[in-house]
Amino acid sequence: MLRPYKRLSIETIAKINQQEVRWHTAQILPRLKLNKNERQRVIALLKMYLLDKSRIVKTFAMQALTEIAIQDNGYVEGVRNLLDKLTEEGSLAMKARGRKLLFLLKKTKPSVTLQSRQYPHGQLRGINPRATISH
Repeated sequence: MLRPYKRLSIETIAKINQQEVRWHTAQILPRLKLNKNERQRVIALLKMYLLDKSRIVKTFAMQALTEIAIQDNGYVEGVRNLLDKLTEEGSLAMKARGRKLLFLLKKTKPSVTLQSRQYPHGQLRGINPRATISH
């Protein structure tokens, strides 16, 4: 049902700044059948969502990244590292969701690491939305 709108979802809708659009998009993106390049773009987009001012957007982005990592275990280690940081530094909702998501990822075998860098002002230190998670 979503397949005809996949490109529109990734390239246009996902870039809308309205928080309601972003959190619903974060719920939709992991349900799309994505090739490797699309998956990399979606992951980069979801990592940008982690910098959003809305805690709901951030929490749904964490969920979406976890769902993608469970679908493709090549992303498990990178997403796990990201969730570790978010669970330490995020809002109460992010910490609670992060603990649940980390528990889910323990059941999936990892095979990759996430590149990171420091952000100014201590904002989600170590989360680089431009870093790639590669196989």
